[in-house]
Amino acid sequence: MIKPVKNFIPIVLAVIIIIACNKNEDDNTEPKNINTELGLVLEIQDNSNSPVVGATVGISYTISETISNTFIESKTTDSEGKTVFTSLTKGDYYYKVTSTFGENIILFTYNGGNQTIIVQVN
Repeated sequence: MIKPVKNFIPIVLAVIIIIACNKNEDDNTEPKNINTELGLVLEIQDNSNSPVVGATVGISYTISETISNTFIESKTTDSEGKTVFTSLTKGDYYYKVTSTFGENIILFTYNGGNQTIIVQVN
C-alpha cells in the first residue's frame, strides 16, 4: 500500500516557485529598436510632405541671434529630412531652417524628453 506524502502542498508550491524564478538567460524582454537618445527632432518637409534633405537647421535663444545666424547649435537634415538636437534644456528657442526653398524662422517651446516638430518649407 502506498503511504500518502505528508506536506505535499508545500512541496508542490516550492517547486512552482523555483520554476517560476528560474529565468532563461537567453530570454531578453527588453524592447528592441527604441531610440533612447532624448532630444528635439526637427523634421523638415516641402509643401508636398516630402523630406527636405540637406537643409540647415540652427537653434538659438533670441530672434536677433537667429537673424544673425548666431546659433547654440546648427545641424543638417539627413536623408529623411530630420535632425536631432540632444543638448537642449527645457525652454523657449528659435529655430531657423535654410534650404533651397528659402528660410523659415519659428519660435517654439521645448518641453524636454523626446519631442518632434514637423516644419513645412515652401
